Amino acid sequence: VTPALVSSSWLASRLSNAANNKIRILDAGGYPAPVETSFAAAPRIPGARHFSVPECSARETGFSNTLPSSAQFAEYVGKRLGIGNDSHVIVYDNCMFAPRVWWMFRMFGHEAVSVLDGGLAAWVAEGRRVTSGPLKTVYQSVEFQASEDKKSALYRSFEEFCKALQSASVQVADARSPARFRGEEPEPRAGLPAGHPLGAANLFFRSLYDSESGRMLTEDQLRKKFLASGLDPSRPLVTTCGSGITACHVALAAHVLGNSDAAVYDGSWEEFATRGPSDLKAVGSGPERGA
Repeated sequence: VTPALVSSSWLASRLSNAANNKIRILDAGGYPAPVETSFAAAPRIPGARHFSVPECSARETGFSNTLPSSAQFAEYVGKRLGIGNDSHVIVYDNCMFAPRVWWMFRMFGHEAVSVLDGGLAAWVAEGRRVTSGPLKTVYQSVEFQASEDKKSALYRSFEEFCKALQSASVQVADARSPARFRGEEPEPRAGLPAGHPLGAANLFFRSLYDSESGRMLTEDQLRKKFLASGLDPSRPLVTTCGSGITACHVALAAHVLGNSDAAVYDGSWEEFATRGPSDLKAVGSGPERGA
């Protein structure tokens, strides 16, 4: 079974072994335009290839980070990044996009994917080598077979999310900050009202990490975080956030605790704030359902 999280020492030991030539490292950092230039100038783990979540998204929806089709994902991963179904993908950044990439690979049937615990910061803190400068941007094209067999378990559409909010058997976790969840802080996207889906519990994604090391909390600590938010990590769970990125951190934490089918509402608040029925959302600092 592929671990959801791997340490810097785990990765370093395998990179030093020539037999592990199926490991592919992806840097999922959000680099400013021009992306190719800024990525090349930044420090990175040797051999890392850049996975851009905005580029590997379905832009036609009008939302920020909509999941691409299986064909689009296969094209991006196989043809552009040279990653095949026999690759063990290790993805990192500095605590933002990496869990989204982990979720996307699993969504399309590729279970051999892990997040580097602590990201680039942990790698650097341990004194491991980084590189920068011009990089190879054209990799050997390979066929990547993307399946949607896991979509029913790991993905939730708008309609499915509405049903989850009304189901007594499904928990909903909102990964945004408490102030955004309560509607006390404006949303970062212009024109989007503040608030949250009614019935959702707030589990801020940053609370799942050690503030000093950037590594994910221990299993015992994670379980306590879930329970303190009124969530049972072993029960059916749907995660949401602003645009489908940080929700994947909560799904990753649930996976670490043994819930491998924690799902992500892809459109998240960006979609739900505008499309969601009024009886299923609190806009501004509205009351909780049943309060």
